[in-house]
Amino acid sequence: MPLAGLARAAYWFVFRPRTRGAKVILVNAGEVLLLRHTYEPGLYGLPGGGLDADEDPIAGLKREVSEELGIELPPLRALGIVESEAEHKRDTVYVFTAELASRDGLRPDPLEIAGVAWKRPGDLPPVGPVTRQIFELFAS
Repeated sequence: MPLAGLARAAYWFVFRPRTRGAKVILVNAGEVLLLRHTYEPGLYGLPGGGLDADEDPIAGLKREVSEELGIELPPLRALGIVESEAEHKRDTVYVFTAELASRDGLRPDPLEIAGVAWKRPGDLPPVGPVTRQIFELFAS
């Protein structure tokens, strides 16, 4: 794990901050888009990320997806909220889903995104605990 990741994990372990984020399950032809972030080696996750203090979840999600993938989001459907303490922080994640008309046009930011994969929801590669919780919500 890079030094910055270790420092972040240590901070979370000691101070247990309260964080907010937004994630989206992007679907195309029955498969979902997963990202391998440069700061989480070996694990896949979903597009999205942390929200600024007073940022609206949809506005923050649009900002994050634009930064990560260089695309505008199609219309979103709210799935729910996931609460987690899996990474030694108190995390509230707003979860959405959207149907992508095409897989073309994705421009992953190489500084943040190490790889992308399209997978069926029942055939996921290794994912973190929050992503697993999100897919449990998606399946229900």
